[in-house]
Amino acid sequence: MKEKDIVRKWLDDNLSEEEQQAFEQSDAYSSLQKIETATKEFRAPRWDSDKNWEHIQSKLSGLENSGTNTKPYNTIAWRIAAAILLVVGLALGLYLIVPSIDPQEVIAATQSQNKTVILPDTSEVIMNAKSTLQYAQNWNTERKVILHGEAFFKVAKGNRFDVETDLGRITVLGTQFNVLQEKDVMEVTCFEGSVRVVGNITSYVLKPGDRITIHRQQSPVLSKIFEIKPTWIDNQSAFRSVPYQTIITAIEQIYDIDIQLKDIDPNTLFTGSFTHDDLDIALKSVTLPLELKYTIVNDSVIIAK
Repeated sequence: MKEKDIVRKWLDDNLSEEEQQAFEQSDAYSSLQKIETATKEFRAPRWDSDKNWEHIQSKLSGLENSGTNTKPYNTIAWRIAAAILLVVGLALGLYLIVPSIDPQEVIAATQSQNKTVILPDTSEVIMNAKSTLQYAQNWNTERKVILHGEAFFKVAKGNRFDVETDLGRITVLGTQFNVLQEKDVMEVTCFEGSVRVVGNITSYVLKPGDRITIHRQQSPVLSKIFEIKPTWIDNQSAFRSVPYQTIITAIEQIYDIDIQLKDIDPNTLFTGSFTHDDLDIALKSVTLPLELKYTIVNDSVIIAK
């Protein structure tokens, strides 16, 4: 959906919950919020019609008594002109203070489905569920996208291609790679070509089979993978030696449920996978290897020994 259409729906208060979440991640939303905040400071002067009418009558009476030929409406005209100049000045100031909104394309994947996007340069992006992607409609200026969530990129050869996240920037020319960005963690995996990952302090170059995990408060971790593409593209999630809580969080997000662990160490390392198509099978996949049991109650799951 074009950004102008999203803005129009936002002004009419007609955005769906998913569209609202995606729009709040865009630069346009931030700029519109600044405009709204700035305009709240403008207040029209209080107008007392009786008092002003008495003032005008008194001026008219004074002019008649003095015998002057000055036209009384001149004073009013000057005041109107001054008011117009004030409004124009405020509008110009607001225009200079609030940055212009570049037309942006904002794309959101739904709660339970992946979404494939073809960018203007024919690069392909496969977005995982609950992810958003944003890029400028004026694609000829620079190849850059902003990602929230997870996506697999097949970048067409050409000029520099950037993926911006909250925790860093990924730069490539033509390659295939996966980016996962959630809260305080960013994970980048290279499947083809080479990828440069720029963090807050240092940068890394990844080759095929390399993966880097960057935590906001921890040192980056480099590891190897053996898959030829992300498993989530085929509606599977696979993990290798990760804390058990990481698995549980992934299931919660994909199935939109709440999972409680009872008497289980969330830092226990786990290697395995689960499907995105069947909650019961997914829970069995992550509980049976550890000899755990689970109970489903409405939209909640309890996992215990």
